[in-house]
Amino acid sequence: MSTKQLRVGLVVAPGLESFIKPVVETGPDDVQFVPLTKVPDPTVDVTFCEWANETAIQVTGAHKQGPIVVRCHSYEVFANVQRQNPGTGQPETVPMLAAINWENVDTLVFVAPHVRDFAMKHYGPQIIANGNGPEIVVIPNGVDLQKFEVSPSKDYMGKNVAWVGSISNKKGPELFAQAVAELAEHDDGVRFHVAGEYTDPRYFAYFSDFFEKAGLADRVKFYGKVPAEEMPKWLEDKQFILSTSPWESFQYAVAEGILSGLYPLVHAWPGCPWPGQWTDSFGLIEQYDKAREKGFAHSKECIQFVKDNYDLADRGADLIDLLRESAALAPKPKVGLCMMARANDPLLLKAIESAKGHVDGVFLCLDARHTPYDLKAVTDLVESFDVPFKVETVEPPLYEGVLHFSDFRNMTLRLALEGGMDWAWVLDSDEFIQKGAGMIRESIYAAAYKPEVNSVLCTVDCYTDDGATATESAVNIRGLKLVGDGILTYRYPIHNQLYGDKKSVANTDIVINSSYRGTLEEHVKRSLPSLMKMYEAEAKAEKAALTVEDEETADQHRQARLHSMFYIARSYVALKDADNLKRWARMYVDANGEDASAAGIYFHLINAHHQGNEAEEAMDILKEALTIHPEHPDLNHLMMTVSALKWWAGCRDQGQYTGLPLATKGPEDALPQVAPMLGMPLNFANLS
Repeated sequence: MSTKQLRVGLVVAPGLESFIKPVVETGPDDVQFVPLTKVPDPTVDVTFCEWANETAIQVTGAHKQGPIVVRCHSYEVFANVQRQNPGTGQPETVPMLAAINWENVDTLVFVAPHVRDFAMKHYGPQIIANGNGPEIVVIPNGVDLQKFEVSPSKDYMGKNVAWVGSISNKKGPELFAQAVAELAEHDDGVRFHVAGEYTDPRYFAYFSDFFEKAGLADRVKFYGKVPAEEMPKWLEDKQFILSTSPWESFQYAVAEGILSGLYPLVHAWPGCPWPGQWTDSFGLIEQYDKAREKGFAHSKECIQFVKDNYDLADRGADLIDLLRESAALAPKPKVGLCMMARANDPLLLKAIESAKGHVDGVFLCLDARHTPYDLKAVTDLVESFDVPFKVETVEPPLYEGVLHFSDFRNMTLRLALEGGMDWAWVLDSDEFIQKGAGMIRESIYAAAYKPEVNSVLCTVDCYTDDGATATESAVNIRGLKLVGDGILTYRYPIHNQLYGDKKSVANTDIVINSSYRGTLEEHVKRSLPSLMKMYEAEAKAEKAALTVEDEETADQHRQARLHSMFYIARSYVALKDADNLKRWARMYVDANGEDASAAGIYFHLINAHHQGNEAEEAMDILKEALTIHPEHPDLNHLMMTVSALKWWAGCRDQGQYTGLPLATKGPEDALPQVAPMLGMPLNFANLS
């Protein structure tokens, strides 16, 4: 028995559990199959999709957070599924196997070689996924040898033929009717027994008419659906198991019949593995006579064939071994909670506790300059996590007399790195998560499969509490990569921002409480002096570096200066201070206009001039902004609005109040003359 339990996330649609159920019930004690109602689930070691159907499409379409194994039985290679076209958004019908995101699948298990061959012939390019597709293996289904056995009083010379399965086109009912007629004509003593329910009423009408006209109605008995637990007893007095299916993986009914001492009479579908195959009526009669002649010997040979190839104990063990191997190869980065506390915040303990069960380590830095912390309470709580931890009381550096946020945060990152963590989960001391904390770990696990991602950003709902009322706002919680390529650190001293952030995986739906107090205006007024100091210091340092021709250092200070200018301009937006906004926004776009961040600053600058009744200035800035950022949707929307107003004004002046084409298919139809009138084209393709 393994020392660590393997948790397998089982994804299977209701009613389709019959094939995996025996594996679950007979598996080893150290393997736990966990039915998943939500995917992905980072608490499991490997996710197993029992069918390559809609469930696999859902699982592989989500952010990958762990190994995924998909099993393809048989029907999936012929099935279609409805979906929205990723490009057009229109509904379309596509093959089921073509709709699965195979790049997210680690292993694809086929239950038979011929199923694999058919799938790869028709969907190989999609499955291979340019070399990024799954490993492909074949593990046959298995039958519980203990459940079916030959009765000691078995009559091998009887003439009872069993046919088991749903009465549908998948089981070849027309061929069954022909086989009944052939065998009945060959041997007058043969009787037929059907265990299965009609899933298509047309076959009830067909069988009723066929057997009545052939004079065989009294020789074919229909039992309806026989429950699985009653099947061994039902098979006891039968001598033959007949299969007329046009396609199967291996057909449980045949294996179960053989183990009960029945002789197989199996129509040879493509890839059929069974002895007793026939392809025409002559072959059917020949196999029937052969089985009758050999009797017990033939039955014994067939039973051994099942034991050698389809023993559930062996095949189930093969599948579980595969799941173990997949889980062992999974990247499971260690996630450390990294927190700095600037004051003995009343929510500090709640903030720490909200991460319990979701991190592999806890690393805290407490500012010694503030009210003494209850270190015992903090330490006792962290110890209860039962993970590595480090709690340090430090005096973080100051910047222009103000706490240097980035250096303080980086202290916690260093502690996490020294503690063996791969990723840091950055949480503030005045925020605690009410629900959904696992989403942060989920995002980090997803990022582990994407080497180009070095941070995750979870946008959460936050409650700003002023003591009497609570208003909703948004806050971001970061996960940062600590080892490997693209290592992140905090850089700027005031509004701490990341340096080296390449690409983030976004997540949502986490609800968080915060003890932020005061209005937005009060927060901005407190931060503005620090931002101004930062701007002045960085401008001075940049100038000094240029004096000694140190371009690299100058560029670093330039970026920090631009960073402070950006937030100063945004602060004046929040304060609704139009004059200062115009000044700082114009400074920023003149210095950094081509950067993507400048598009939003342009937007606020245009609005400030518009609200000041400076229409011509606003239009000139809008033209300037669109020249630099022609695809920015907000700027295009703004231009379209201005154009519509000009059109309306022109029509109004001419008395044309009817026939105004503003309710047509799109802006390109509604405003055909506006662009030339304004002296520049509109980028309609980028309006959203």
